[in-house]
Amino acid sequence: MRNHIRTLLAVLVVACAASATASSLTLVARHEVLVTDDAQKKLVRAVFADEPLVADLQLNVFTVEQLPEPRALTDGLRALNDESWLGEVQWSLVSKGGRPVALAAPVVRGRAARERGPDAERIADRDTSVPMTTYDARIEFGALPAGEYALTAEIRGLRSDFHFTVATGEEPGLRDHYLRLKARKIGDFAEFRSLQAERLQANPDRLDVLYAIIDRSLLQAPLEETQSWFQRVLAVAEKNRNTTSDQALATKIENDLQRLRQTVAALPQYYARRGEWSMTRDAETGHYGIRDRRNGTLIRDFSRER
Repeated sequence: MRNHIRTLLAVLVVACAASATASSLTLVARHEVLVTDDAQKKLVRAVFADEPLVADLQLNVFTVEQLPEPRALTDGLRALNDESWLGEVQWSLVSKGGRPVALAAPVVRGRAARERGPDAERIADRDTSVPMTTYDARIEFGALPAGEYALTAEIRGLRSDFHFTVATGEEPGLRDHYLRLKARKIGDFAEFRSLQAERLQANPDRLDVLYAIIDRSLLQAPLEETQSWFQRVLAVAEKNRNTTSDQALATKIENDLQRLRQTVAALPQYYARRGEWSMTRDAETGHYGIRDRRNGTLIRDFSRER
């Protein structure tokens, strides 16, 4: 039995070594990792159909003596440079089932090359144990119709694949995610509010959405509107306090309500100096504070007030 295990381990080591190469190519399409809001709770790498497909590609060229690597591969990769390497990349796209899909000509949105290793000139580039040349590029393709895809990049014997889903945003399990992500990119407050309002239709008491609106309202909306959104949060919190049977939770909600009321009372003062001050919610405590825009000095912390 022991001899069998040793033989198996030896085979695994040889198999891993044979499949390894020193240089590497890594392709990642820019996407969102989402869990669908339905019974399936499916994990999805989502790209939405109303945005172009954008991919980040990294090529690391280096040699490790202990790893077998064909000399032709090593020499071919070493012959590349920052000007030539992207032109050598072969792109392909297939849909679910392996059917080839026409891919728009790649447009380079950014690129960089750097020498890394223990003796690299910049400290930030001394993040590898062996000398290597790293090439990075951000590539944009056109938008794709909904479906499941695999994008592939190949160069001089190296290959990398990335599997992802293109969604329309209308899928019931992804609709709320789509609205949230789209709202995050919108600068116009009226459009932002409209997207968030759709998220509230199914559940008007969603505190996460109400707070998202408040956080933007504090920057862009008039005082009266911000006050009205705070009143909605107060109403939801009061309802939660009155309906819970957990006394500890009820006490916590009441403490939160007290701080919220203090925040609301301070809104006129904040708005009078909104050009100088910022009011933001702490990600850890969930409470608001006022800071000086010029230097970040904390002027008032509602989480500490009683």
